[in-house]
Amino acid sequence: MSKKQANNDPSCQIQLQSHDHQDLVRSLERLNNKAKKVSKDLKRMIFSSYMMRNLMQDLLDLAQLENSTFRINNQFFDLTQVITKAFSIVRHFSDDKNMKLVSKIDQSVLHFFANIYGDERRYTQILINFVSNAIKFSFKDSTIEVSLTVKEVQVKTDTANDQEQILFINFELVI
Repeated sequence: MSKKQANNDPSCQIQLQSHDHQDLVRSLERLNNKAKKVSKDLKRMIFSSYMMRNLMQDLLDLAQLENSTFRINNQFFDLTQVITKAFSIVRHFSDDKNMKLVSKIDQSVLHFFANIYGDERRYTQILINFVSNAIKFSFKDSTIEVSLTVKEVQVKTDTANDQEQILFINFELVI
């Protein structure tokens, strides 16, 4: 069959277009696989740079301890956001092992965790350490669960303004 006849034959046209389409799909699949690898490598680099920054900060803290100039950076922060941040940092490890990261926080007590007073960086660092260890020492396809529960709340009531002020929260963070 000549090229001119092939151009006029609808079945040949469809075959040629199908072949071109298959080439396009194969190219897109190769590109997608490369993008996934780049994305995975980028996530590892971000995690590694975060851990390197923490290590450098730890060395600075150690030097400050030795010089008696160390200070804890206490401020108000949202503990639920710290959990979200820690999960996002270690997510690629859990994805590699096909694990689920789940946080369980009773919605009725969520407001208690919106203004925790402490060193947010230390809480984040500890949580990342615990969650990454849980991932390392757990089986593939398992679930890592972080639950946050209130054990005790001490409240001061201002009767003049009819407002409550939280003085103390005893909470439990379980991984």
